[in-house]
Amino acid sequence: MVELESSQSMLCPACGHDNIPGSDACEDCGQNLAQTHGEGVEAEQADASIFQLPLSRLNPRKAECVSRRATISEAIAL
Repeated sequence: MVELESSQSMLCPACGHDNIPGSDACEDCGQNLAQTHGEGVEAEQADASIFQLPLSRLNPRKAECVSRRATISEAIAL
């Protein structure tokens, strides 16, 4: 078993479990760890606000259709 250095560990603020760095939730208790690794509430709110935007704001491209017999190369060439 490899021991992690303290700079590589991510302790859960709720239960103290040592999680893998970058984990979104504690493996032991399920506590949200997003704020622990710097994403914070502001990022969560910004992410949620994206779902309220009309699709036209994304400047979607027209969908391309290919026949079922088309090769991947032909589909990519579109």
